[in-house]
Amino acid sequence: MRFFAKAAGLSSALAAPALALLLNAVPVQAQTGSGSPCDSEAVVPAGQDALRDDCEALWAFYNQLDDLGVLDDAGDGQWGLSNALSSWQGVTIAPPGRVTILKLNRSGLAGSISPGLGRLTGLTHLDLGGNRLVGSIPAELGELSRLTNLRLYDNDLSGSIPSELGQLTALTLMQLYGNGLSGRISSQLGRLSGLEYLHLGGNSLTGPVPPELGRLSGLEYLHLGGNSLTGPIPSELGRLSKLDYLNFRQNDLNGPVPPEFGGLSNLEYLHLSGNNLTGSIPSGLGGLRGLGFLHLGGNSLTGSIPSGLGRLTSLTHLDLSDNRLVGSIPAELGELSRLTNLRLYDNDLSGSIPSELGQLTALTRMQLHGNGLSGRIPSQLSQLSNLQYLHLGGNRLTGPVPPELGQLSGLGYLHLGGNSLTGSIPPELGQLSKLDYLNFSYNDLTGSIPSEFGQLTALT
Repeated sequence: MRFFAKAAGLSSALAAPALALLLNAVPVQAQTGSGSPCDSEAVVPAGQDALRDDCEALWAFYNQLDDLGVLDDAGDGQWGLSNALSSWQGVTIAPPGRVTILKLNRSGLAGSISPGLGRLTGLTHLDLGGNRLVGSIPAELGELSRLTNLRLYDNDLSGSIPSELGQLTALTLMQLYGNGLSGRISSQLGRLSGLEYLHLGGNSLTGPVPPELGRLSGLEYLHLGGNSLTGPIPSELGRLSKLDYLNFRQNDLNGPVPPEFGGLSNLEYLHLSGNNLTGSIPSGLGGLRGLGFLHLGGNSLTGSIPSGLGRLTSLTHLDLSDNRLVGSIPAELGELSRLTNLRLYDNDLSGSIPSELGQLTALTRMQLHGNGLSGRIPSQLSQLSNLQYLHLGGNRLTGPVPPELGQLSGLGYLHLGGNSLTGSIPPELGQLSKLDYLNFSYNDLTGSIPSEFGQLTALT
């Protein structure tokens, strides 16, 4: 203070009044941010010692935020001051007087997560998702023995997932996706015997998928996609009999698709695309009668397409693209009456296009390009009344362009280029009023361009 007084040209007699003036100029917010309101009976009723401890833990969390104004401007839910703790934004209190829920998702919070939250031992739900929180996940959260829901998704959290979270044996849901978490997935998560939902996707996690996750007998949802996981997919996951959603897309996993997955009788969604998986497609997958989405594209799978996949009568999306599959397209795929997307492109498939694919009347998208398919284009494809996208380019197809394709009134994309098609271009294609892309290049077509193409006003 002597330096301040000297710099301002003040005498020592004026230094004390200057100090008082300086302190009085401190903003009110800075005072309320540093002093705890938890001793006030207006905030915590007398005799509620456990609740007072919870209040102190919340106040420590509050003071670790970068922008206190987010909760100061919460209207009737304003934190601190003389507001009752039960009215603080996002705070729920239950008998006999403990904080049980802290729900501040998408509240504009910035800063780090206070380890003091680990003192909220009555907490059952912690939701801080969709904010701008940084730093690591405090290991102290592993002390929340009653916690059933942990939601820290869509923040900027970093560091590893604490192994202490494996102590949360009451947990049913864990959402840590959409952060910058790194390191390995702790095998201790395999101790979460009540877990039903686990989403760790969209981070920077490395190392293997812990086989211990196969112990989570109640697990229904497992998403580890969008990380940098390596190694094989553990066969132990085939024990997860209640699993209905499994997503490991966009990692660096290798080895085979576990044949044990054929026993996941409740599975509805399987997404393993964008890895380095090898080996054949397990024929047992054909027994997953409830499967609606099967995505195995972007791997190095070999062998043929199992005809048993035609038994997947609930399937709406089938993506086996960008692999090394050989052999013919099974005619049995024509039994997939609910299929809307069929992606078999960029493989080494051969043989003809099965006419049975014309039975897929729900289909909106068919991509068979980049293979070695031969023979004629089946006229039965004209029965695909909902088709919007048809790409058969880059094959060895021969014969004429079927004029029946002009019946596909909803078609917007038609690519038959890079084949050995002959004959003239059917004028019936001029009826495709929604067509905005048409490619017949690199074929052996003859004749003139139909004048009816002048009606294709949507072409770009």
